[in-house]
Parts: sequence; structure tokens; C-alpha cells
Amino acid sequence: MQSSQVPIWVPILVGLIGIAGIILGQLINAWQETRKLAIEEKVKDRSHWRDQRLSLYVEALRYGDRAIKFLVRTQLASEGGYKKGLIDDYRVELNEIIERVDYCEPRFSLLTTSKIQDFYADFIRKIGLAYKACTSLKANSGYSEALAKSIRDTVSSFDQLTVEMRKDLGVGPRDDE
Repeated sequence: MQSSQVPIWVPILVGLIGIAGIILGQLINAWQETRKLAIEEKVKDRSHWRDQRLSLYVEALRYGDRAIKFLVRTQLASEGGYKKGLIDDYRVELNEIIERVDYCEPRFSLLTTSKIQDFYADFIRKIGLAYKACTSLKANSGYSEALAKSIRDTVSSFDQLTVEMRKDLGVGPRDDE
């Protein structure tokens, strides 16, 4: 064997190391791709449920806000000498809104935390108390402290619910808070 020649096993070994490197590189690449897909799927799933909660929260807040506005209108109607029919119209509309707010409750138990469920249940209870105070009103009956207190309690509960929903969605406080 001459000194300038490379033994036959050296190129074979280099070739085998190269093939092993390529195989190992492909295995690592496949493992990373699998991890990346799993993470993307998890993020997509989390985003889906966040979107579901957001949709539920928007619907509940929209009807909750409308319920509060109708409670206030009913109170104003009783104080301001409105026609009896107008108060009754407000009650009918308010009853429909309250039914819609109640309709959201089962979805709250599926999609939200127990803390938000408790706030929502409290809000529904306070709307019910305010509605009960409304049903006792007569046209031109004047100021009702019971209704005014119920409305204040309902608004307070609504505000607490809104804050908890914002926290759950990772949205910071509003500028006016």
C-alpha cells in the first residue's frame, strides 16, 4: 500500500456517517414538524373555544344591556304619567329579553368558569327581582324605591359580570373603569 492512498474503509465510513446524518436529520425534522402541528392544533382549538365564549358573552351582554334599559324605561314610564299601555308594552318586551337572557344560561355552564357562571346566575336573579318589582307598578304610580334599588343592584351585577368576562377573554379593563 502506498502512503498516498486512502484505505478503502475510510470512504465507506464517511459515506455511512453521511447517510446516518441524513437519516438523523430527517427524523429530527419529522419530530419537529409533528410538534409544530400539535401546537398549532392546540392553539386552533383554544381559539375556537375562545370564539365560542366571545360569541356567548356578546349575546348575553347585549340582552342584559337591553333588559336594564327596559327596566329603566319602565320605571320612567311609571313615574312620568305615561299611558298604561306603554308600561304593559315595556313589560312584554322586557319579558322577551329576559327569556333570551335565560336562554344563554345552559351555554354558560358548558363554556365558562364557575366564577362567571355564578356572576351570571346572580345577574339573572337580580333581573328577575327587578322584573317582579316592575310587575307591581301601575300607570302613574310615581317613584318606586323597590324598583330603583332593583335596577341599581342589576346594573352592579351586570358590571361585575362584564369585568369577569373581560378577564376571561384576556381583555384589559375599559378606559372608563
